Amino acid sequence: MKFTSFLILTTSLFFISCSSDDQVIQTPISTEGNDIPTIYHPIKIANYWNYETENIPVEPTGTTVTGADKLLVDSDVVLNTLTYKKMKTEFAPTGFYGGMLNNNNLRIDGSSLKLTGEITANLDASLPLEFDVNDFVIFKENGVANEVLSQTSPASFENTTLIVERPLTFTYSIKSTCLGDVAPMLVKGVTYNNVKKTRIEIELKITTFISGVEAIILQSQPVIVSNQFYAKNIGVIQANTVVKYSVDTTYPFLVQAVTNAGIPPNGEQKINDYLSSCLTN
Repeated sequence: MKFTSFLILTTSLFFISCSSDDQVIQTPISTEGNDIPTIYHPIKIANYWNYETENIPVEPTGTTVTGADKLLVDSDVVLNTLTYKKMKTEFAPTGFYGGMLNNNNLRIDGSSLKLTGEITANLDASLPLEFDVNDFVIFKENGVANEVLSQTSPASFENTTLIVERPLTFTYSIKSTCLGDVAPMLVKGVTYNNVKKTRIEIELKITTFISGVEAIILQSQPVIVSNQFYAKNIGVIQANTVVKYSVDTTYPFLVQAVTNAGIPPNGEQKINDYLSSCLTN
């Protein structure tokens, strides 16, 4: 999954041997009335979903890149006495949704679908940026519109930059929100009823220190916003994701360093995943 604008920005700014300095702490979610298992994302072993993907550069403009992902339920995994399903893509993912689940662990807990692992934004094929999650609710069948399902406390890690020759601190948080029921959707020639929408947001801030004073390279902003549509007994039928950033202009020499590296001060890319076929039991 290659996000050309934001990805280049982040990977060019640091050597990405990522290790979080802070433990990820997540806002507790009430489970009252949440004991009926969801049927909106079957996770029986050997289930699979085929997605057609497209990556559309918006700023700066460029050529749309299309691809295909096959997401599979691979095996059982036991973590802290809880049984999860290991999710894998057949090949390196080209869309955001497949990349979000690839090599991560899913479990159904009542009407919630919970993810444990690392949400990866493949900022470069060999240098991914990883956001840790632990039993993070990515979907809740009985959620109500605008209900926050999960939210991590800010976590950070530090890396050495190649551009400004000083450590950079990356601070991020992740939030999922139920957006309720939506009208029937037509996706790749198939009409799906009983559709529910969830939003995943990743907020990121990048800072450094100059003469002991914090300098902001990237103001805290939602750099990834993914709207995901779940159909009853199927799973995700469509995901529409925007990757977007705007470099802070307070320190012109930092902006110039970014520009000299061939990175636009502002970038935006759209990534779409469309279900084309599946096997769900």
